[in-house]
Amino acid sequence: MCFYEQSLWTCGYWRWGRFREHCPKEHRLGETCGMKLIFETHRLLTACKFCESIGLKQRRIKQLLRKVPRLQQLHLVATQERNEEIIAETVTEIRYLRQEHD
Repeated sequence: MCFYEQSLWTCGYWRWGRFREHCPKEHRLGETCGMKLIFETHRLLTACKFCESIGLKQRRIKQLLRKVPRLQQLHLVATQERNEEIIAETVTEIRYLRQEHD
């Protein structure tokens, strides 16, 4: 039952921070017991790195989707296919990031 700092982002994602205090169950000098308790929570007013990355990728998808009608009018098939591949890859990356976030 050693105490650690905790970082908490606005989206609900959290992470353990620095070690703060030993518990009375400590057996050897410099070692922790393995149980983590919160000493202090730092509430951060920003989005976590996962949410920022997801937001960037979603904006990229919107940008590519806006190009689709113009590419169809100009009959640029190869470019349109490449955009579809990029969109599919980006959707997969977003799915992976959401799994990591949750």
